[in-house]
Amino acid sequence: GEFPFYIFGGVSIIAIEDVIAATLKAWDVGRSGERYILAGDNITIHELFKMIADCADVEPPKIYLPNFVVHTLGKVGDCLESIGKKGPINSENAWTSTLFHWFSHEKAKKELGLNPKPARFAIENSIRWVKEQGWLQ
Repeated sequence: GEFPFYIFGGVSIIAIEDVIAATLKAWDVGRSGERYILAGDNITIHELFKMIADCADVEPPKIYLPNFVVHTLGKVGDCLESIGKKGPINSENAWTSTLFHWFSHEKAKKELGLNPKPARFAIENSIRWVKEQGWLQ
């Protein structure tokens, strides 16, 4: 609830239970030498932050930072790092944070039976766990 910004980009969200089940299934029935993408719902960063805020009972970020602002902050961070200071982000962080890290789990679905739970389920469970650890009020 204290982070006011969101950015352009996206992520794939999968519940840890689904990752574990698919990994064990790959051990049993996966084809040797093959790789399986264990991904779930592909959502925007804005959707992700709204879900997290909703599950944590806090306000979601409301201020959109356009890519050029994120990349400018990255350059400022690079300059600060060059003189031994720590900036908010650097160019590499800026670049990767504005990408869409979206993936298809079709192969894992077909060969391992992966049927990932919705992103909301994964986020709710993660928030619950973080609260149980005492890391979030």
